[in-house]
Amino acid sequence: MYISQKMQRVIISSVIAGGLVFVPAIYAIDVVPPIIQMSIVSAEIKKYTGVGESIVSDRETLEIGKQGAKMQAIRNAQEQAGIFVSSYSKSINGRLTEDEIMAFTAGIIKINDDVQYELISLNDSMGTAKYRATVTVTIDTNDLNEQINEWMNKNFQERSDIVNQNNELQRIIEEQARRIKELEQTIANAQTQQDKVNIQNRISVINNETSYNQRLEEGNKLREQQDYNGAILKFNEAIQLNPDNPEAYKNRGMSYCWLIVNKLNERENGAINNNAFENAVNDLIKQ
Repeated sequence: MYISQKMQRVIISSVIAGGLVFVPAIYAIDVVPPIIQMSIVSAEIKKYTGVGESIVSDRETLEIGKQGAKMQAIRNAQEQAGIFVSSYSKSINGRLTEDEIMAFTAGIIKINDDVQYELISLNDSMGTAKYRATVTVTIDTNDLNEQINEWMNKNFQERSDIVNQNNELQRIIEEQARRIKELEQTIANAQTQQDKVNIQNRISVINNETSYNQRLEEGNKLREQQDYNGAILKFNEAIQLNPDNPEAYKNRGMSYCWLIVNKLNERENGAINNNAFENAVNDLIKQ
């Protein structure tokens, strides 16, 4: 998002119980000029395929299992795409750290709609099964220079927030994958009805976390694409799934903040007057 040099201060929002509250602190926005000018000589569409797995029980909807497997597969494909982005960034002297590359890659990959699913029975008597998803993601190298420029034009704090969120989500997904592997072994050895109940409870916890994290990741990606209203809707869904986790509240608050920054830009550029700006802010506060 472009912020004019005239506007050096913006209102920063904070979130209390998921609401938007203004605080008196004023912060400068550090605008970094574009540094990447080299064009790609041979542009093409890069494709990467990832595989992910998730466990479902007879108490869970199969759709949740699909979502979990798909999310794992996307992250797997994203890691592969990140290797290309890292190599390309170095070739044009891009100043992207390893963590930035993974967060940046998550925001630019396009996920193909034709996800392939395979349902594998783990223990018929327990009613448990495993979904395996195969996902293909693409990177359009025609857009890569511009996308790197846009990333470098973000202020340092915004880039740091995106990187930290991506790192935390990656940690959670890796932990879920580890727990799924452990659970597979438990299912293989299960025999009693109590074993079945315990397994189903553990699967329920994992699948709820998976659904929450998926909404969080979708919201983060929409925010990265500057679709702040869409991001807020996803964060609302995440809050409904887990109202005790503060991450979705924080991300929703930042999305509100950037909506206000956009309105400030419009007022600065004369697109709206003060009354229209105040009405827009009041509408956000009421949400």
